[in-house]
Amino acid sequence: MATCDRFHQTWVHDPSNDDPVYDRVRIRQELKRLEREHGPDVLDLFSKFQQTAAKAKNEFVRAERVMILKHVVLWEPESVVVRMTVFSDPEMFDELLYRVLSKIVMHIGNKDTPPRLASITRFAADLQRLDTGKQVTLGGCRIKRVAKGYKLQFQPERKGRQLLHKKI
Repeated sequence: MATCDRFHQTWVHDPSNDDPVYDRVRIRQELKRLEREHGPDVLDLFSKFQQTAAKAKNEFVRAERVMILKHVVLWEPESVVVRMTVFSDPEMFDELLYRVLSKIVMHIGNKDTPPRLASITRFAADLQRLDTGKQVTLGGCRIKRVAKGYKLQFQPERKGRQLLHKKI
């Protein structure tokens, strides 16, 4: 109602605001129940938790950027080259490595979503054992070890050459 007053609009009842088929309605109902059972301070606790989670997410994104800047030597639309030191960096922990590799795979593979955790975990292990000249694929990417084994190159996976025929 305060929002309507602020924008000089009249209140219009929307039946969807009472329909539990919508997430927003179920969330509001659950919050009201929690407030009734645990008091109004529970909502402040949720708010503080959300602020802490947002801060942690921002720190994680910052750490991801730092690792990309530190270990990626080339970032282009069709090619990303990463130093193998990405696997031995003492500041790199598993979850951060998975995020960095996922970001590269999404970029090169032109994907909107990251690979499944199980896939990226196996992928990271496979990359560390990859011999020079050999390659692996994931998410539309072909990855091979280059520069005498000191770097990994990510490129789009090509599904073979298609012949184009012109009609005369």
